[in-house]
Amino acid sequence: MKKMPNIKLTEQEIMRMMIQDEYSFGSEASICLTDNPHTLYKIFKNRSGLVPMSENKEKKLIELYQMDLDHCTKPISTISCEGQLIGYEMTRDLQDVRLSSFDLSREDIIYYLKLSKKILEDFKERGIIYGDVASRNI
Repeated sequence: MKKMPNIKLTEQEIMRMMIQDEYSFGSEASICLTDNPHTLYKIFKNRSGLVPMSENKEKKLIELYQMDLDHCTKPISTISCEGQLIGYEMTRDLQDVRLSSFDLSREDIIYYLKLSKKILEDFKERGIIYGDVASRNI
């Protein structure tokens, strides 16, 4: 089993990234650009600040790190701050574009939905259940 590398960052480094390099954000995390154009950082947060990664999330990341999956971002390292895991580094494909970014014909939408279904079925065969199926995530 491969050991997942860890990146140690200070709270100041993380806050600077979240202000200057925030690429996207949601209710649970900020996605930040890195010095490498082929990776992103996902930093868990809430309204009061950084949030430690749950044990369940850490376990899932480690399992995904061990797998050779296509059609998705891949975790490549954890990120810690002051001894707590608060995020992870993931792969980034510069050619990926969200399905929701396009004004597609009905036929194209059906094509991409069928392709997405095939990918999700492959994930299911590998024991991965993907619970956030939305055009913003495809």
